[in-house]
Parts: sequence; C-alpha cells; structure tokens
Amino acid sequence: MKKLLKKTSLSLALVATLSSFAAADSILQGSILEVKDDTKTIVIDTVYSGPVEVKVLPSTRIELDDCGWFGTDNIFDDGDFYDLKVGRHAEVKGYISNTNEMPRASKIEVKCHKQAY
Repeated sequence: MKKLLKKTSLSLALVATLSSFAAADSILQGSILEVKDDTKTIVIDTVYSGPVEVKVLPSTRIELDDCGWFGTDNIFDDGDFYDLKVGRHAEVKGYISNTNEMPRASKIEVKCHKQAY
C-alpha cells in the first residue's frame, strides 16, 4: 500500500510539474540542427532533452550576439529568420500552451561565435 501511495504521489507531482512547465515561459539552449524554411521552424539540439522543434513566429524577436568584427555587428538591429544557421548556438525563450503542441519562440538569441565542437 505504501508503494502504491508513493507511486501515485510521484506521478501527481510529475503531472503538476509538466503542466506548470507547459504554461510558463521556458528557455531552451543548444545548437541549431536544422532550419526548415517552408514551415518556419528550427530544430534545437537542447542541452538536456535532445532535439526539439520550435516554431518561429513573425513576432519572434531574433537577437544576434557576438556577430561581426569584435562582436559589434548588428548591435542595434534585430536579426531575421535567415540569420538562423545550422551549427550556431541558440538560446530560445518560448512557450507551450498545450503539452501536445510544438513550442513557439518569443525570443531567440543567436550566438555567432565558434563553438568548441
């Protein structure tokens, strides 16, 4: 009986955590694996959970970090969808309104510097 009660409480805690995560803003970070121009989505190889496909909306703000000479290129201008390149590191702030839905990006910060590997 104790095992059943413990499993039930752990399951309820997991469901509560996932549902609160789904409604809240979240941050994904990792390398861009794929850029899908036709659907305006990108696939991020996230640090913790593997590849995740993210929808880039027309209202998504794209910031370029450490781009150009001395990292000062586009310091006052936002980037656009075509600045999202395979291999670049990205930090995506987004939201999920439903657990069965693809995450949508509200802001993407693209790191233009080279990575270690």
